[in-house]
Amino acid sequence: MTAGLFATVLEPWSRRRAWGLLVAVVLLGMVLRAMAVVALGSPLESDELAYHSMATSLLGGQGVVDFMGNRAMYNVGYPLFVIVPLFAVVGDSVVALQALQVALGGLTVVLVYALVRAVDAGRGAAVLAAAAWAFYVPAMTMAESVLKENLQVPLMVGLLIALLRLARASGWWPAVAVGFAFGLLALVGNSALSLALAVPVALWLAWNRQHEVSTSAVAPTHAAFGHAVLIAVVAAAIAAPWMWRNAQQIGAPVLNTNGGFNLYLGNNPAATGRFVSIADTPVAPRWEALRREGEVLASETLRQEALAWVRANPGRFFELVVQKAVWFWSPPESKHGVGRVEALVRWVWSAQFVVLAALAAVGTLLLWRHLPRGIWVLWAGVLGYWVAHLPFYVLTRYREPVMPLVAAIAAIVLVSAAAAWRRRAAPAAARRGLSSSP
Repeated sequence: MTAGLFATVLEPWSRRRAWGLLVAVVLLGMVLRAMAVVALGSPLESDELAYHSMATSLLGGQGVVDFMGNRAMYNVGYPLFVIVPLFAVVGDSVVALQALQVALGGLTVVLVYALVRAVDAGRGAAVLAAAAWAFYVPAMTMAESVLKENLQVPLMVGLLIALLRLARASGWWPAVAVGFAFGLLALVGNSALSLALAVPVALWLAWNRQHEVSTSAVAPTHAAFGHAVLIAVVAAAIAAPWMWRNAQQIGAPVLNTNGGFNLYLGNNPAATGRFVSIADTPVAPRWEALRREGEVLASETLRQEALAWVRANPGRFFELVVQKAVWFWSPPESKHGVGRVEALVRWVWSAQFVVLAALAAVGTLLLWRHLPRGIWVLWAGVLGYWVAHLPFYVLTRYREPVMPLVAAIAAIVLVSAAAAWRRRAAPAAARRGLSSSP
C-alpha cells in the first residue's frame, strides 16, 4: 500500500492531472476559508482596526491616518493596495474584504504550487505542498482577519519564485521582478525584507550555472553584480514615494515608525520574549506624553532605551534571544476553557505544524545531497525571516508568513525520500525476481 502511494506521487504527472488536482485543492481550500470567515466573525480590534481606519481615512480625504492619529505607525501597503481599491468600489464592507481575502488565499495556494515547480521539483511534490498550505489551519483562518498577512504571504511566495527564476534564467527581467516584490514588501510588511538573505544564494546559483558554460568567471560575476544593483534600484524606486511622503509629514524618510516601539517591547526590564503591553513596561507613565511629541521622536526614544537596556543587560538579552529562537518554532500553545471544536482545531493545527517543520528540517539534514539546489534559496528565506524577529518579540502569528516555504520544503523532502526508497528497493526486487526464475 505504501509503495503504491509513493508510486502515485512519484510517477511523472501530466499537466492535466496535476492542474485538475490543484483546482480541486484550491476550491476546497477557498470553501474552508469562507466557512472560517462565517464561523469566526470577530470584531475589528488593535491592528485590524488600524489598517481599516488607515484606508477609510484616505478615502475620506484625511490622508493615511490610523484610529490613534498616527500617520506612519503601521505599514501602508495592505490598506493601500487591498482595502482602499475595494472600498472605493463597494464601500466600507468588511464582508467584501474577507471575500477578497478568500480569493487571495486561493491565489497563494496556486503560488505555492508554482514555487515548488520553480525549485525544479515534480508536479506531485507541487500538489502536495499546495494541499499542505490550502488546509493548514492558520492559512484557512487568515482570510477572516483584517491583517497585512493576507497580502504579505502571496508576495513573499512570489518573491521566492522570482528569485528561483533568477537562479535559472538569463536576462534582466527576473531581477526586475525580485526588486518589484521587495519594493512592495517594504510597504506591506518590512519584516519580509529579511528574505534578502535568499538573494546571494540565488545569485550564487545563477553564477554557477553561467560559469559552467563560460570560459571565464568575469561575465557571470558582472551579471550577478548587475542583478544585485538592479534589484536594489527597483525596490528603492517603489518604496521611495512613501518614504518621501513620511519625510514631509512626520519629518523622517522611514517606512514606518513602529521599529523602536517593537524593539523596546522585546528589550526592557519587563520583557518576556513574547508580546507585553506598553502599559506593563517602565515607560508606561510617560507613554502618552511621549506619543504627543510625535511618532518619530517616540520611536527613537524607545529605540535608544531598548539599546541602553541591552548594553546594561547582555546576559538577559542573550537569554531572551535564545528563548525567542525556540518559541518561534514551538507548536501553538493549548488554551484552557475553550470548547471542544476549538480544542480539536488547535490539536490539528499543532499536528500540522509539527509534521511540516519536522519533515522540512530532519528530511533536509538526511537527504541534503539528493535535493534540488533551489531548496537552499527557500531555506535562506526561512533562516533570514526567523533571525530577523529575534531582536524584537515573537508571536505565533509572526511565524505563519514563512510556513508556505516550510510546506514546500517538506513536500519536496517527502517525495525525495520516497524516490530514494524506491531506488533502494528496486535492486532488491530485481534480485528476488532473478532468484525465483527457473
